Amino acid sequence: MGCQDRGPIRKGSRGEIASSHGRQPGGRPGKSEPGSFPGSSIAGQRGVVLMIIGLPIPDRRLGGNTRAHHMVLHRIRKEHKLLAAAATRQAMRLLEGQDRNYSGYSLEFFYAVKRRRDVDNLVFATKAYLDGVSAALGQDDSAWDLLGARIRVDKDVHPRMEIQMKRKHEHTV
Repeated sequence: MGCQDRGPIRKGSRGEIASSHGRQPGGRPGKSEPGSFPGSSIAGQRGVVLMIIGLPIPDRRLGGNTRAHHMVLHRIRKEHKLLAAAATRQAMRLLEGQDRNYSGYSLEFFYAVKRRRDVDNLVFATKAYLDGVSAALGQDDSAWDLLGARIRVDKDVHPRMEIQMKRKHEHTV
């Protein structure tokens, strides 16, 4: 599970059509495309559409090994849930008219520095994000399968994570 360097997503890489997180094709910061949310996109993979929701790295206080006051945690969880719901609704606008029944998801975390990180705590900290995605899609997240979590190095773009929603026929359990 080594970290790999991956630049901004562009049209043509792995067959995806995606925003490059507010960057112009040359890698320089620029304006996002009109009507697009940086980090949210649709991607075609082997003729099947999936939804990618780009979000900031979850707050470290949401990890399993920290202690914080319960009201502080409530506020952070609420902010994360609302942020994920807004990003999901923006990505759903790009998928207008498409089937939105997802059965699985995978998580990718992008950091600028290659160092050891605990994937278990990162997955645990994304619960509030997944609750927001679930609320925006109107689906019960207990029916979704976690298909994997990876940590990657991306020195060009700020630290972020991507939730990749997949349909039943894209994976086998």
